Amino acid sequence: MKKCILVTLALIAVPAFTFSAEVLTPQAIANRFFEYFLKDGNVEAIDYFMGLNPKLKANAAQVQKMKDQLAGAVRVYGKPLAVESVSVEDLTPSLQRRVYITKHSNRPLVWEMYFYKSVGEWMPD
Repeated sequence: MKKCILVTLALIAVPAFTFSAEVLTPQAIANRFFEYFLKDGNVEAIDYFMGLNPKLKANAAQVQKMKDQLAGAVRVYGKPLAVESVSVEDLTPSLQRRVYITKHSNRPLVWEMYFYKSVGEWMPD
C-alpha cells in the first residue's frame, strides 16, 4: 500500500515540477511578447522583453523611450490585430535573428528581434 501511494505521489509531483519552469527559447520569448502586445497595443510588452536582459533593463531611459515610440506607433497604425512570422535566422549557434510583422488597421509594423545565448538561457539582445 505504501509503495502504491509513493508511486502515485511521484507521478503527480514530477509532471507538476517539470512544467512549472518555462524554458526561455527565442520562440517562447517572442510569443509572450506578442501576447502582451496584442492586448490593445499594450506597451508593457516592452517591460517583459527588456526585463529578460539585465543590461537592457538597467537603462530605464531607453526602455521608456521605446515604450513611448511604441505607443506612438499604435496611435498612428491602429490597434494590433495579429502577428505573422517573416523569418528566423540562426546567425551563429549563439545568435538568432527573428523578423515579424504585426498587422494593424492602417499598415503593418515590422519587428526585428535578436536573441543571444552565452552560457545559460537565451535572452533578448
